[in-house]
Amino acid sequence: MTAHRLYAWDVSLGDDHGAAGVTDDESRARARLAEALAGARPGARGRIRGAFLSLAGPRYVYGRTLAAAEVTDQGVAWS
Repeated sequence: MTAHRLYAWDVSLGDDHGAAGVTDDESRARARLAEALAGARPGARGRIRGAFLSLAGPRYVYGRTLAAAEVTDQGVAWS
């Protein structure tokens, strides 16, 4: 059995607020991350990680960070 590749995105907007999601399309994960950061204050940040469903139970297993973004005074900076 092979694991299906998923993309998990999460955003920290500060003050214990944020957003997160999982999709099977990396472009969609990038779009959702950008939407969540739109209009956020400088310092808000987010990332996209590879993920797959664990064979040991109903949970995600996360891989390395594939992309990261942070809101600055000049806009959203991606790395």
